[in-house]
Amino acid sequence: MPRRSTRLSSPENSWNGAHGNAKDEPDENEEQESEEEEEGFEFEGVKYGSYQEMVNAKRKRNQQVLEASGLLASVQQLSGAKKPAAATQRGLKRRKSNNNNATSGFRRKSNRLQGIASDGLFVEEERSGKFTVQKDDGTVIAPGQAEVETSNEHEFYGGRLNDGSDMTLEEGLTKHIGDKWLTNNAFSRAQAMMKQFCNVDKTTVPSSAKKSKRTQKQPAKTSPNSVLHSIVDYESNDDDDQTPREPPSELLASLSLDEPATQVAKVCPDRIYSMTCHPSIDKLLVCAGDKQGYIGMWEVPEEGEVKEEELSDDSSSRHHLFKYHSGCAANLQWTRDGSALFSSSYDGTCCLLDVATEKIKNVFAVYDDDTTYRTLPGYRLDQGRSYWTQFGCLDHRQEDCFFISTSFGEVYHVDSRISGKAALSWNHELSEKKINTVSLHPNGYALATGGLDCQVRLWDIRNVGKARPKPVASYNGSKSINSAFFSPSGHHLVATTMNHKLDILQDFHLSKSQSKPTTSIRHDNLTGRWLTTFQAVWHPHFEIFGVGSMSKPRV
Repeated sequence: MPRRSTRLSSPENSWNGAHGNAKDEPDENEEQESEEEEEGFEFEGVKYGSYQEMVNAKRKRNQQVLEASGLLASVQQLSGAKKPAAATQRGLKRRKSNNNNATSGFRRKSNRLQGIASDGLFVEEERSGKFTVQKDDGTVIAPGQAEVETSNEHEFYGGRLNDGSDMTLEEGLTKHIGDKWLTNNAFSRAQAMMKQFCNVDKTTVPSSAKKSKRTQKQPAKTSPNSVLHSIVDYESNDDDDQTPREPPSELLASLSLDEPATQVAKVCPDRIYSMTCHPSIDKLLVCAGDKQGYIGMWEVPEEGEVKEEELSDDSSSRHHLFKYHSGCAANLQWTRDGSALFSSSYDGTCCLLDVATEKIKNVFAVYDDDTTYRTLPGYRLDQGRSYWTQFGCLDHRQEDCFFISTSFGEVYHVDSRISGKAALSWNHELSEKKINTVSLHPNGYALATGGLDCQVRLWDIRNVGKARPKPVASYNGSKSINSAFFSPSGHHLVATTMNHKLDILQDFHLSKSQSKPTTSIRHDNLTGRWLTTFQAVWHPHFEIFGVGSMSKPRV
């Protein structure tokens, strides 16, 4: 056993020392202490000059024992001995500040430090937004009489970026981005990208598409091991065939993750809330919306283009950052022909980025009861601080129309072809709590909603009148419903629940009462505070869906 010096004192010695009667005779404990100091620290028959040297010897012995037992080798085999991947250097990059700028050394100082005398005013009371100001001499200035400096930060309604008018492509790229993320030639690079994706091959549209020589000879070139081939390669020749389409099992088995070193990039400054892909079959364009309202686009490079980027070190040339929402970009969706990108935001606005005209159209916005907005479709919809537009999606029957759900359990249907208040086709409260998602069945009248009331409810929008409607059928998920979406064929509905399940309901649109899931998959959906809520989303053509994972490693 290791020995170390310890100084001991008896109560008798302490009492005698305190009263000045301590004895000069040597104590037995002091003799033992001197012996231990001479012996030092000993471990396995070896003496060490310090305690730390003995500890290091122990650790070395333990390491040798573990290596001899083979435990370390087994752990490395099980874990794959894979080091954590470093943060990607591709994609969006912060703009470096210019240290030579004369203003970079500016330091803000208070009036006291600057030697400026106080104006002698202070706020005595604040009530209902009105301030009572008092001077040092006791003079009181009544509310409304004091000149109070106000900030112009929220110049527009609700802190939005403009008055609701349309933006140009250049404004969306430069005006509100900020110096940190503004890049050189952002406008010209975005224009070139828009021209590439302006005309999409119509074979991507799922309506009775047939095989063509072009698609048989030219499958999608981007990421061949991670992206399913075009739907046309597996399309039935029978136009009347409405059975659910599933890709061959060998195709699914061949899928793999792309190499993180080349196929991972930073697209948005903040946490991503929504994501979608352009329907082109020739190139892969990924779009993502983040917490601050930024919308990033990434032209994913092909295999040969990756090597070219490594040589030129210009990976940011394929990334484009937009800003035309002031709140979280909650959902993104391309039109079927890829001509426009629809986006909905927590700030109460919905926008349409038109690729051909290079315009960002504000197609809808909510307002309060201020008569300034009485002619707009969103007039008197905003109900205060706890109100926001939660989700928005296009109406597949007519993509000039769209659905919106709110934090107050309301669902709107808006027709952007109509001007004025008549554009709001209908507005109904379908829940007493927030509705997270809405999904319209391919039949065009069965609407599914899911949210904080723990219910997935089915509505027949043909029978929605002025009175509060009643659901046709429902499913109780026990806990909050993150999302509920119909599959492309409409035969299935997948619900992502906070009950840690992915519940699949077959032919839910035909239900007439309380339903139960046909299949229930255990899945960890507890994303916590810092990760975006999981939502299982269907492939646009196949009866397969994807969802986020809490498993580690995630790549």
